[in-house]
Amino acid sequence: MALAQFEGTLILVSHDRHLLRATTDTFMLVAKHRLSPFDGDLDDYRDWLLQHAAETRAAAKEARAAASGEAQDSGLNRRELRRQEAQERQKLAHLKKPLQSRIAKIDREMEKLHAEKAGLDALVTDPASYEAAMKQKLTETIRCQAEIDARLETLEMEWLEAHEELEQIGS
Repeated sequence: MALAQFEGTLILVSHDRHLLRATTDTFMLVAKHRLSPFDGDLDDYRDWLLQHAAETRAAAKEARAAASGEAQDSGLNRRELRRQEAQERQKLAHLKKPLQSRIAKIDREMEKLHAEKAGLDALVTDPASYEAAMKQKLTETIRCQAEIDARLETLEMEWLEAHEELEQIGS
């Protein structure tokens, strides 16, 4: 809350999507050894990651197509090339499926935790929570918030790592 209310300029580097959503006005993108303004929010960034992965896959597919053209010229027949390409697609799908499942599971858990955290945040911001009779409940709520924040941070790191692995498989 203090960062969100801070009037000055702040550079924040984080993998904590909740913290970024709560405090950030402008996003910068670090990609291809460059820093540039990113016009969008974290959902747009996720879409950008997926598009970037798709472009990488498309470039790899073009490279394979060029290589298969060369292979055709060297005497391999079309049927054999299609069989090899199908095997490659199956191999990639087999490698990607567990990562895609893991990403979907992480997304579901993060959504659940964000919803739970929103409820806790509402309780903490309610002035009635600071009455003497609510002291124990408030303490427990703040402890739960910290646990959820820690779990979200872990999940976000896992999410990023899984997307990086998925991107590497695609390229």
